[in-house]
Amino acid sequence: DNSFPVGKGSDFYMSPTWHPKGERVAWVEWSHPCMPWDASRIKTGVISNKSHLLENEKWIAGSIGSAASQPRFSPCGKWLGYVLRNGEWDDLVIHDLETGKSRILIKGDGFHLGLPGWVQGMHSYEWDPTSAHIYYLRYSHGRSQLWRVSIKTGLSGLIDISPFTWATQLSVSSKTGQIGFIGSSPGHPRQIAILTPEPDCQLVDPPYSVEDTSTPTFKEIHYPCSQGYPVFGWLFEPANPLPDAPLIMRIHGGPTSVEPLGF
Repeated sequence: DNSFPVGKGSDFYMSPTWHPKGERVAWVEWSHPCMPWDASRIKTGVISNKSHLLENEKWIAGSIGSAASQPRFSPCGKWLGYVLRNGEWDDLVIHDLETGKSRILIKGDGFHLGLPGWVQGMHSYEWDPTSAHIYYLRYSHGRSQLWRVSIKTGLSGLIDISPFTWATQLSVSSKTGQIGFIGSSPGHPRQIAILTPEPDCQLVDPPYSVEDTSTPTFKEIHYPCSQGYPVFGWLFEPANPLPDAPLIMRIHGGPTSVEPLGF
């Protein structure tokens, strides 16, 4: 066993990632009694070739009420990207490792840029191989959208991922630029989907689907809760309704969990 600790002092650690040159590492940490979406922090450090100890530790972002997650170094090594909580929503931020300055690339407003950090290895955005763009997922009302933003201009463009309505675990090939994710919809079970690179971004293989006759119809419903906030949900109607068909309810409070528009 050649493993050794490089960081300590916090109760929990998540999402370690290496700089392209290999000497720098970034990670997420937080401590009891907070959950990761409450107060997680992103830090970086350099691993000494001689002592194998962590040196030059820096606190990049994240605090109580403004949790930071998903550190991802750009392929060119200049930037460190991360998702930062901004009240009800999330921002996509890039941090210049040379100047130490950070810039909000995407300002979340009415959509989330990540899902709660229940498990290791969650990816809701990814750098393209040239470091000129970032692909990212927007989550809103149980649906997903795939977008591409320019690092230089900050302008975003929507990429069509239909027929999928829900997507997670975004990944981009460093060699081909192909885009991968786990997608689903009410008529498409969870599956790995691959898109060709820009500018066409077409599905490489046709998605697997169930028979149309067994796909339930659905609609979004909403109603006010006791505090006056709207509660949203999906109503799936039976394919062969009966006069006394039962209603099955699946309830979970958000935003730490959401019932997506998936299979």
